[in-house]
Amino acid sequence: MQLEFQELALIAEQMDQGVVVCANDGTIEFVNPYASKFFAFHLNELVGRKVNDLSPDFKFNPEKMSESKAKLSNISVKNKFGETVYFNATLVKAVSGERVIVMIEDVTKDVQGHNGLVEKINVVEKLTKSRYMREGLLTKAIQEILLESANALQIERVNAWRADKDFTMIECIGNYTRSTNTFNDKVILLRDFRLLATQEIIATNYSLEDSRTEELVEPYLEKYGITSMIDVPIRIEGEMIGVVCFEHVGIPRKWDLTERKFGMFIAQLISLALESYEKQQNKQKLQKVLAEKEALLREMGKS
Repeated sequence: MQLEFQELALIAEQMDQGVVVCANDGTIEFVNPYASKFFAFHLNELVGRKVNDLSPDFKFNPEKMSESKAKLSNISVKNKFGETVYFNATLVKAVSGERVIVMIEDVTKDVQGHNGLVEKINVVEKLTKSRYMREGLLTKAIQEILLESANALQIERVNAWRADKDFTMIECIGNYTRSTNTFNDKVILLRDFRLLATQEIIATNYSLEDSRTEELVEPYLEKYGITSMIDVPIRIEGEMIGVVCFEHVGIPRKWDLTERKFGMFIAQLISLALESYEKQQNKQKLQKVLAEKEALLREMGKS
């Protein structure tokens, strides 16, 4: 039996899947390199520990397994660096009945993607019910949109810009920085902004080396440490009137389709906020004109 275990261990060391072997009392006896890397612990740090100690979600009693094989899904665990990772586990009883082999499948990206999607859906629902949007409070509405989108995407900065008709000048109508949780309401003007002329969604995974953003490298990207960004046009009745920029700092980031779609929705919300504000302004102007008219009629009636 000892020879069989050693042979299985040699095979497990070459596998592109996690393998943990534990005794029936849950004591870990063997961990292959893949599992060691997944948990971010050295082999010697895992052997001798109880397998149930790896995660509060990972609870099983090999002696009470009704069948020779069992599966557990989406188990969360914090690795040595404190990062939360997720795995599926397939538990297989050894023929001798003295050990249980735990096969580990890394599903971190899938679970995080699902959780991220759920979070974005919740943000979408919250923003569509915003009273600031409904009441035409433009500054408050844009600030709320920028804050929620920065948190949902976990990025450093989100900016909203409004352009003139020929895109030679743009005005910052909202700027949120996540690390300091601050808004910058200062009006900023940029001239000859050729990036806007494309009127397309631009997603750059490494903005410092992308030809589409080369004009921004020296004056903007390097200054603020921006490595990846998404620029989404803001349109009103089909006409592009500005852009919303999602800016990531640090290690370059690869944007997925969900994040790009989310950016498009945020641009649409900013468009609705602008339209709502303009409607409120027009309504107030109309009410003022009517009030002045009624006052004039009353004066004429007295004369």
